[in-house]
Amino acid sequence: MLEKDGIASREQVLSVFPEVERMERGRVAVIECYCRIPCNPCEFSCPRKAITIGENINDRPKIDTELCNGCGNCVSHCPGLAIMLVQLKGDEATFTVPYEFLPLPKENEVVDVLSRGGQTLCLGRVVRVVNPPAYDRTPEVSFTAPKAYLYEARNFRRRCGEGMNELDDTIICRCSDVTLGQIRKLIAEGYTDFDSIKRITRAGMGPCQGKTCGLLILRELSIATGKPMSELKPQTSRPPVGGVTLKSIAEGVEER
Repeated sequence: MLEKDGIASREQVLSVFPEVERMERGRVAVIECYCRIPCNPCEFSCPRKAITIGENINDRPKIDTELCNGCGNCVSHCPGLAIMLVQLKGDEATFTVPYEFLPLPKENEVVDVLSRGGQTLCLGRVVRVVNPPAYDRTPEVSFTAPKAYLYEARNFRRRCGEGMNELDDTIICRCSDVTLGQIRKLIAEGYTDFDSIKRITRAGMGPCQGKTCGLLILRELSIATGKPMSELKPQTSRPPVGGVTLKSIAEGVEER
């Protein structure tokens, strides 16, 4: 909860989000300012007067979502980086957040979408980078994520090296030496079912027949697509036609 770990609860998040119908009409600001603090740059930066705080500078800001046109001025002017823009289009959500890290990402770059607690939710794609002098070294970056993560996604992390992060060299399939990075790269390229990944990497075709890597790959597919693991089709398993008993193995050894 916010008072203990600094992470807003789902109820708090829902309380500041606009209606879905408004997000479907275009970009709109979401102000995650949950505490009373002496701050009001957002009010003065809004050219349409959509954000109001009132005479008491300690009051939480209020936004008229019908007046807001998603210009983004408030996003870069908020000293607490507490404002973002959200837009819905079909099954995809686009988030615009302040981003004060260098180097800046590039358009179409694949990134890890993060929750408010910093956990990786899924893969996303950068669609816009804006950094005019008026934003005073607080660029705004827009990235996409599945609609399923509308209320969970809050930021993103660039993938280190050639599209890889520090975990991507982890071995997922020990039988065929397939790494997490290889799996994520294929998912980002559009291979979103187990059998397609299996044909390309041979993951799940080794002696264990996917007992080690099967659930791990399904988990990555679930994160990337927003579908529960229970709804994803597992790999097509092709075990030996007939089982071999330990007695047969033992007798074969004795005959040698």
